[in-house]
Amino acid sequence: MLGKEVRESRARADDDDVTPAETLVSENVELRAELAELQALVDRLGRDNALLKEKLFRLMRQRYGPKGDRFAEGQLELFAELFGKEKHEEPDAQALEAPDVELPEDPAPKSARRQKRQARQIDYQSLPREHRLHELPEDQRTCPLTGKQLVPVGAKTFEELEYRPAQLIVVEHERVEYGLSEEDRAERMAPNRLAPMPIRPIDQALAGPGLLARVLVAKYVDHLPLHRQGAIFGREGLNIPRQTLCEWTLRSIELLQPIVAAQKRRLLAGGVLQTDDTQVLCQENSTQGGRRWCFVWVWVGEDRREVVYDFSLGRDQDVVARWIGEEWSGYLVGDGYAGYGAVCRKRDPEHRIIQVGCWAHARRKVREAADSSPEDAVRVAGLIRQLYAIEAEGRDSNLDPEALRQLRREKSLPVLWRIRGLVRELLPRYAPKDSMADALGYIRNQWRTLRQYVKDGRLPIDNNACEQAIRPVAVGRRNWLFTGSPRGGALGAAIYSLLETCKRFEVEPFEYLRDVLVRVRVHPTDRLDDLTPARWRELRDAGQLEPLGR
Repeated sequence: MLGKEVRESRARADDDDVTPAETLVSENVELRAELAELQALVDRLGRDNALLKEKLFRLMRQRYGPKGDRFAEGQLELFAELFGKEKHEEPDAQALEAPDVELPEDPAPKSARRQKRQARQIDYQSLPREHRLHELPEDQRTCPLTGKQLVPVGAKTFEELEYRPAQLIVVEHERVEYGLSEEDRAERMAPNRLAPMPIRPIDQALAGPGLLARVLVAKYVDHLPLHRQGAIFGREGLNIPRQTLCEWTLRSIELLQPIVAAQKRRLLAGGVLQTDDTQVLCQENSTQGGRRWCFVWVWVGEDRREVVYDFSLGRDQDVVARWIGEEWSGYLVGDGYAGYGAVCRKRDPEHRIIQVGCWAHARRKVREAADSSPEDAVRVAGLIRQLYAIEAEGRDSNLDPEALRQLRREKSLPVLWRIRGLVRELLPRYAPKDSMADALGYIRNQWRTLRQYVKDGRLPIDNNACEQAIRPVAVGRRNWLFTGSPRGGALGAAIYSLLETCKRFEVEPFEYLRDVLVRVRVHPTDRLDDLTPARWRELRDAGQLEPLGR
């Protein structure tokens, strides 16, 4: 293209009797202009190519790489000399006040020495034991040298772990009927009396509480879909239709829903709530096979142990507002989802909700940007790591909330202002679509919520308690793929609430469900709080659970 234009220019110069010098000057101007256009095109394509490579690398790492957001051991030490050189920026009038002392230089992080890993031991002391005695046959109890009879002089023992498959049994309940004798009946007729029915989870159902508990634990703890459980039962000699297993599962969880409601009331009684959500595929119309993405929400209370799940067809702010209710006030800890801020802004001063951010989300974004901007990412991540080191110091010292708040104001606030100054310094250097710009922009946009945790020692620095509670749902949907209906999604969220709380309070889920599935049928409705996993364990350990007549 360029050569053709030059030839045409020279042809015009020959026709117009233009001097060669003027022709060369004109060609030079044209060539320079076209060179500048080509260079701009190359630069733009280079930037686009770099962004595409970065996105591809990020996707490959998400698919095949490590899932954690921490830097490799020793990576932060490469730029340790940069950590103490950030300028301290005085907070504005509306910000939290910083200490009136001169900020000390942060020491360079010390490299952790890797301790020698001890051999992992198998703990089996609590298992039942069975003794087996191995003796010589009678015809081998003669000494081959002396010909005399051998007698026991000692023994050598060894231990062996053995497995016996679970056993399905049929319990035949016989209810004795009582009535008058033949002689007494001759005088007067009276109705017979029958021994009472034992308490059953599901009336007219063949399954007992142990079998129902086993199905629920296998599906929602071990992530075994019902069709796989049916195949396992078939190998054990029991053929159960999958529809029957579905019906048992749904009706069992419906029995437990009042306990979940009581656990929700316990969460709302505190002043701190953490929340997060994840997607679940829902099959709305089984006849036509229609599916849509729905959401499972996780709510964690102030003690970070009791958990309640919720199911919704959408992800708008009304879902959050409806679950919290109009009367609750306190701190709401979550990620950067705009719906949380919208809910907080709509509350009246009497029922105020304060949004608190999550530093784990900020750290994760910085870690993702480390591939394209390693030096700046390490600088920001090093400061975030100092925030977590201060939290570890408070946790190791078992500080109460007030003491932890003082520790944060003394040590965490200076680090926060250094992070803010570093973000303002680095952000103008990056294009808007760059991953580092995305990470720095997240910190800048969420700054008001990210600094809130230093105000109250009850608040966590991140939302990891909810992140951990989401894992069972994420692992489960890889196995059961989708929920069969919105009703099934809501009931699944209910049973996850009890089973995840059992895990956090170290309650054996099978033992808990086998007892509660029966106990809930006769327990007073105004004392359902006693059947939540936390209270159930307290009452069991104190010997205050009344035995059930079965």
